Amino acid sequence: MNLALKKYESKIGLVLFLLILIPLIPFFICFTLLDNPEMLQPLLSFAYVLQLIIFISFIYSSSKNHFPSIILALIFACVQLISIILNSYLGIQYNNLDFINILSRAINFALFFGVIYMCVTNEKQIIIFLKYLLNLTMLACAYNIISNAENILLISNITNSYHVDFKSFFVNRNQFGSFLMVSLIAQFYLWHFNEVKKIDYLKLLFIIVNIILTLSRGAFITTIVFLAVYFFINRGRRSLYLFLSCLLVLFLFIVMTNVDLNNIFEKLIRVESGYSGRIGIWQMGIDVANINLISGVGYFTGLEIAQFKGFVFDQFHSIYIDSLVSGGFLELTMLVFLLVFMLVKVMSSNLDRNLKSIYISSLIGVMFLGVFESVSFFSIGFVDSLYTIFFISLPLLLMNSKIENKNT
Repeated sequence: MNLALKKYESKIGLVLFLLILIPLIPFFICFTLLDNPEMLQPLLSFAYVLQLIIFISFIYSSSKNHFPSIILALIFACVQLISIILNSYLGIQYNNLDFINILSRAINFALFFGVIYMCVTNEKQIIIFLKYLLNLTMLACAYNIISNAENILLISNITNSYHVDFKSFFVNRNQFGSFLMVSLIAQFYLWHFNEVKKIDYLKLLFIIVNIILTLSRGAFITTIVFLAVYFFINRGRRSLYLFLSCLLVLFLFIVMTNVDLNNIFEKLIRVESGYSGRIGIWQMGIDVANINLISGVGYFTGLEIAQFKGFVFDQFHSIYIDSLVSGGFLELTMLVFLLVFMLVKVMSSNLDRNLKSIYISSLIGVMFLGVFESVSFFSIGFVDSLYTIFFISLPLLLMNSKIENKNT
């Protein structure tokens, strides 16, 4: 192996962590430090430029030929540009943010999929990335507990889940919940590489308790789906231990806090609120998408059209409807093809059964979440970068890495 490639391998764990951390910082500055949301857009733009600089520097240090990644980006952009051309004939004027969105997603597709697809690394770098992320998770959980210490003991007395906001240093509890859900998956990945220690059970306790405290339905239900599918696929002794550990964690939480768990789950699931108005939101999204079902009208342009009709939300609460609005059946087909491609590639790879189970379970969980929430891949932002790295980049790296098979 040449020196350039060794240098390439030695950075990727830290690079992936920085690509997640950097877009989180603007939210921390605007909503925790300064309480000034108006600064978010310029700071997010600066963070994205910084992401690109780090990623491009990382690419430059390698000896790989990344020309195929450029081709992928051009194909992705061309599909998006079809929408602009078709809609110009329909008299639809595009929001400028859609042009930025198309450009950034094409670049991100080339980087997070194209470049990573050809990247070769080692098990050590995967572990470094997971440990960095979980250290950030422990910090976020500790901050959440300390900053909300007085309110946590009163959580069983709340009458409405919207009366509390256990968000740590994130912008809201849903963003924090998404991060914790991914962190739980990261813990399972790390357990695959490292022997489970007693401290790991405390980390699991910390993560699950904080997921419950967020009262985020999306994060909670996705976590349940992930665990259910994972334990169904892996019905061996190791999985039984992990399942019993999760039950133990839940029991300890009840004993330590002496809370009314029934009340918490009622507020968490929020049966009385049903789909929280999502049927109407989805119908509005479908109405907008019907303007151009083939190639969409552009996401931000679609929001403008919906808001002109009285729509009061800033998203359509479904990745599938978001895709229809943004790029029509072309983009929705690309999304489904990408997810199926990732699923088939992982299942047919040389990864051992446990790693395959973790990814398949987590992907099923996030695809289920996408029915009810605006999950996004390759877009600008913290959650977008988090999901793109964990459900696209990380499995590609795992398949390209020199990892000892542990099926035995």
